[in-house]
Amino acid sequence: TAKDSADMANVYYLRGRCKFELTDKRGATQDLTSAIELFSKQESFYYYRGLAHHWLKRYDEAMADYDSAIKLNPNKMAYYVNRGFVKYLTGDLVFFRVSSDYCR
Repeated sequence: TAKDSADMANVYYLRGRCKFELTDKRGATQDLTSAIELFSKQESFYYYRGLAHHWLKRYDEAMADYDSAIKLNPNKMAYYVNRGFVKYLTGDLVFFRVSSDYCR
């Protein structure tokens, strides 16, 4: 059922968060991907997977996840800050593009 999928997605999310905090970033991305596959409407799943990709220097994947999180909840400043930081790290130094994330 849909409730079972959402519950299982939360289990993967929580385990992924634990792995992230314990520095198992690869394991975190796997669990968070499983959570997203089960329930794709939760922005925090994308955000934390983006953070894990960010730590692993998988900047394209991190950017895509931050974009997905922003699309689901455009009011969370942390999503914009981290996306702006990835833009900076990847050399996307076009002032108005980077600053637009920090001016929200």
